[in-house]
Amino acid sequence: TKVSQQGNVISVLKANVTQLQAQLVTLRAESVMSLQKERQSTGKAKQDAQGALNKLALQVNATNAVKAKLDACEEKIRTAKLDEKVAQITQLNSSLTQATASAVACTDGKQQADTALQA
Repeated sequence: TKVSQQGNVISVLKANVTQLQAQLVTLRAESVMSLQKERQSTGKAKQDAQGALNKLALQVNATNAVKAKLDACEEKIRTAKLDEKVAQITQLNSSLTQATASAVACTDGKQQADTALQA
């Protein structure tokens, strides 16, 4: 009969709806799991990025420390070179003073010799 056919159709439709509901529950569960995985991987990516930034900051600090040490060494070398040049100039000045004294003594000796020859 027509009513029993409609009952059969309704039963089939109910079965289809039940099946769709089950599929929707499964899809929802899969979506939630996927979203959780995505959040975890995003969180992990954030952690990795933060870790990389932290390492970079440490490397920058270490590089700055090395640069400061190199600058200090460079300053020490510059000072040592200047000290060395001052010592050289002092020695040259001393040698020049001795040479001048020798020249004066030589000139005095020549004058004495000239005076003795003239007498």
